[in-house]
Amino acid sequence: MKKSLLALAVLGAFAGAASAQSSVTIYGIIDVGVSKINDGTSPIWAAGGADPGVIGTHDVWNVRSSTSSRLGFRGTEDLGGGMKANFLIEHRLDPSEGIDEKGSVGMWHASSWVGLSGGFGEVRLGRQYVPIFFTGLAMDPWGYDYNVAGGAGYTRAGSPTRANNAVTYLTPNMGGFTAQAQVAAGEGVTPRNVGFNVRYTAGPLDVGLGFNDIDSAATNRHWNLVGSWDLGFVKPIVGYSKGEVGAIDTTQWLIGARAPVGPGTLKAVYARSSVDPANVDISKYGIGYEYALSKRTSVHADFGSAKADAPATRSNGFEFGVKHVF
Repeated sequence: MKKSLLALAVLGAFAGAASAQSSVTIYGIIDVGVSKINDGTSPIWAAGGADPGVIGTHDVWNVRSSTSSRLGFRGTEDLGGGMKANFLIEHRLDPSEGIDEKGSVGMWHASSWVGLSGGFGEVRLGRQYVPIFFTGLAMDPWGYDYNVAGGAGYTRAGSPTRANNAVTYLTPNMGGFTAQAQVAAGEGVTPRNVGFNVRYTAGPLDVGLGFNDIDSAATNRHWNLVGSWDLGFVKPIVGYSKGEVGAIDTTQWLIGARAPVGPGTLKAVYARSSVDPANVDISKYGIGYEYALSKRTSVHADFGSAKADAPATRSNGFEFGVKHVF
């Protein structure tokens, strides 16, 4: 009897040690907002084209996710010697209808990768964001919400968001400097994609450069530059983006800010996009406030306005919603 109890105690100790070396976290966001955009013909969210379905139809009431709702699993296992195995899979959904997010293809469309990390940095393999995405994300005061007010469509000049079949290397943090380099194999179906970013983040300063190139017959190349300085009472942001796709040349810039006001955050942006040789110019401004009810739950209200060259008419939109993060 004593030997059996001893064996169980030893097995329990080993099981506890094994579980302590690995972890899996379930996380997500559920956000549902109500929005209305007038019957204007200027694109209010994505510069250079009609608004995508995620932002809602003009001249009708829309119920949708303002922040992209998601369910994800991320995990890590300590392999010893400073090395870890990591993974992440994430699904995007539309809680207003209980279906996949518009534009999603496949259960883990947002991200699905596995990798190894250590003193050398990290290597990830699978479907991932392209490096230029992160420098664009740092530009938008709304953090890439699907929002009538946000500047998401003015941060990457039309570059892709994610890449399939990708291998990414992330450097360790070297005194505030970090970098990512990525190669996505076309595998004979889609063109090969390569990209990188370089960031310097130290104290209140954050600056970054992103680049992406698709190896196709025609030029398909994008880059962006972002800088921000957190002054405590306000964080001003400036960004510039350039895209070349065939004979089409897109130039974008924005000025934005985030400021803590009471228990929430005030956000504002002015952005402009120019497309040549089509000679299409679009300007947009947006303002919004997110009020924190708790660490996990907030409510938000936003207004955006965009105007393209004639004959397009001005588009105005407003929305309000509830977001819960877990």
